[in-house]
Amino acid sequence: MTNQPLFPQKPDASITKDEVINYLLQQKHRGYQVHQASKGSFELTLDEIRFIRFTSITEGKTQVQGFAMNNLTQYFDCSSLSEVTRAVDVIAHNFIGDAWRQSPATGRVSANTPATNLSTISGLIGNTSIQSIFDPYLENRSLAEIINILSFGNGTVANGIQVLSTAKTTP
Repeated sequence: MTNQPLFPQKPDASITKDEVINYLLQQKHRGYQVHQASKGSFELTLDEIRFIRFTSITEGKTQVQGFAMNNLTQYFDCSSLSEVTRAVDVIAHNFIGDAWRQSPATGRVSANTPATNLSTISGLIGNTSIQSIFDPYLENRSLAEIINILSFGNGTVANGIQVLSTAKTTP
């Protein structure tokens, strides 16, 4: 036998900032809002009162923190992408249950952030096809805005879309 060990030593787990950012981009494509917070941290918004913060993002480690009503309720120190994924799954499931596995069904819009509003609505649409529109105040220029909304994501307009509105939508 040789003096070399039979099995190599397990390498240390490590996560990069790019891996965290790519993970957050995936959540944004699912329809969740992601914001850059102070001091290089990021926040993944689950609903109006709950969010997950990613802090101390250094080469090798990050901390995943769950906040409800701006109070820290739970946190995990993570050193790999799989640990980050599991930590987010645990926190999100504790906060919003099985809804975490689905795309969000609601979003918050503000008159002060029109581009973000379009992105939020696009996230709610996801990669589905708009089958019908019901809006009694819909105007022709609003129909063009739907195309702008869809340009932020992967949604489409179905062939034979049904539009129910007022006479304002006629040319």
